[in-house]
Amino acid sequence: MKTYIRTRILLVVFYFIFSGNIIAQYDDWRTIPTNGISEVKAVIEVDGEMYTIGIGFNKSTDGGETWQNVTNINNFYGGKDVWMTSKTNGIAIGYDEIFRTTDAWQTAARVENINSVKSIFMINENVGWAAGSFGYLYKTTDNGQSWILNRQDPNMFYNSFNSVSFNTPQTGHIVGENIYKTSIDGGNTWQMNTNVPDYGDFRNVYFFDANNGWIIGGNGLIFNTSNGGNIWQKQTSNTTNTLTSISFINSQVGYAVDENGTVMKTTNSGSTWITVNLNSTNHFRDVLTKSNGEVWIVGTHSQILTNKPAPQKINLTTSVFPVEAAADGCTITPSGTNQYDLNTNVSMDANAGTGWVWDKWSGSLSGSVKPQTLIMDADKNVVANFQPILNLALTSPPDENHCLPNENEEITIATAKIFVDGVDWQLTGITFSAVEKFKSDFTEAWIEYSGIKLKGTIATDSDGFIISIAFTPNQIIQEGTTLDVRLFFMLSFPSTSPDKYIPSALSTILKYKVSIHVGQVQCVPIPESAKPGVKTPVYPPTIFYSNILTIASIWNVSRNPYKPFSTIKEAIESNETQPDDLIRLCPGLYLESVAV
Repeated sequence: MKTYIRTRILLVVFYFIFSGNIIAQYDDWRTIPTNGISEVKAVIEVDGEMYTIGIGFNKSTDGGETWQNVTNINNFYGGKDVWMTSKTNGIAIGYDEIFRTTDAWQTAARVENINSVKSIFMINENVGWAAGSFGYLYKTTDNGQSWILNRQDPNMFYNSFNSVSFNTPQTGHIVGENIYKTSIDGGNTWQMNTNVPDYGDFRNVYFFDANNGWIIGGNGLIFNTSNGGNIWQKQTSNTTNTLTSISFINSQVGYAVDENGTVMKTTNSGSTWITVNLNSTNHFRDVLTKSNGEVWIVGTHSQILTNKPAPQKINLTTSVFPVEAAADGCTITPSGTNQYDLNTNVSMDANAGTGWVWDKWSGSLSGSVKPQTLIMDADKNVVANFQPILNLALTSPPDENHCLPNENEEITIATAKIFVDGVDWQLTGITFSAVEKFKSDFTEAWIEYSGIKLKGTIATDSDGFIISIAFTPNQIIQEGTTLDVRLFFMLSFPSTSPDKYIPSALSTILKYKVSIHVGQVQCVPIPESAKPGVKTPVYPPTIFYSNILTIASIWNVSRNPYKPFSTIKEAIESNETQPDDLIRLCPGLYLESVAV
């Protein structure tokens, strides 16, 4: 028999009176895996955490579903009873010893040797009683730090106190072998109580509240009082076995257990008892009831039984997208389909394989943060999305572009080779976004790919300043192939001097951020501060962001037409270029492969 602490009794009465018949009626019983727990003699709950005592202490923090040993007390010869005065402070009794904890049984200290105590009851956080063999009765007033022998009756040497309980701070009850004593002065004095119908081997005395109490014992004995112990009436238990523990959910519904694996239930305060068939022959030691209708029974053979419904299992299904990413080693953790208890927290993580970069979550998760916690409040499906690394080979215009331009002649500004490995993707957009206000010196902007020429949409503000140039191609890039893309302008008017317009066109393009969209891959500029030591032109579009590295843009070329550089990197690091210089185009073909 266990209750939490005295405040729990008051709360149960309030809840029952004002909530009506809200108590769940659980009828299906199951056995809880005990993780190697040996014989259990008592079970208790405090603030949602449960403890059992027997050979050692065991704790559950998930409502009794799993149990772990929390302490290994030296020379502890088997626990008999345990009481928690708070979530951290507790007292346990064993053979001739009392132990105390202040850290929820992570550690425990032996208080002192006492004689064969069997039962403990704490009236409040500080005052409590322990009763046992030979009529010994001990009292503590300091939360179990010290114990004083309250009474030793020489006439009870061959008798035993089996249980002690207080239904009010002043009214106490002790039962044992043909013994029932009460106190009405807080335990200072004790007298034999003759208000019971008969005497017997009393094993347990239990009060649900100040008025309603029960005494149980050998030969199926059950006595009940509804006035705090002044009058006791016999109830029929329908068993001749020795009853060991009793506990009530409310003043009507209660359970009692015996030494032969029998569980009995009443729904009318004990007027009638029915047998709950569990097909068990274990020696049941203790029963714990909760206000929500749960019942917990412990005993021999490492057995813990409960009528609490098994936790609802929730399915989590995970996958990698696209399937080619999974084939190349991209993973999601946990993988496949797994089951979890309702409201379990699951840590989700993902890792990219060779040739791929992490993109985002989809399904039951969103965003790109990882790892990320998923609450299993329903069946979930999570997809880890990856993007293939996009390789761009970027070149400067060929020499022939320095011929004199004609009106509406195509002037190539740059070319790009787009290569995607691992999966087919679709080129969906190239956008130039202005980073400063300017008016264009060109009439039209175009790109050419796969023999297709696509005119860009030039957006301007109300004053005629360029905002952006956008291209919307729709071209599939097959796995392992390269797509050639050329960017070119058409000038508004001809000129006899190519130097006037070709550099002008290049200067204009340097005033843009450049975004290339391939499938869901987007390459956008980032500030120079992200790449210390790299020299760049005045305008920021010359640095691109990559999922795996930062690179200089294609527009960096030599400002000296007679000293071309072989690579962009060489141009940036050369003494010929200075920080914040605008680097002009020069004749020659320069190729540099980068990954974005």
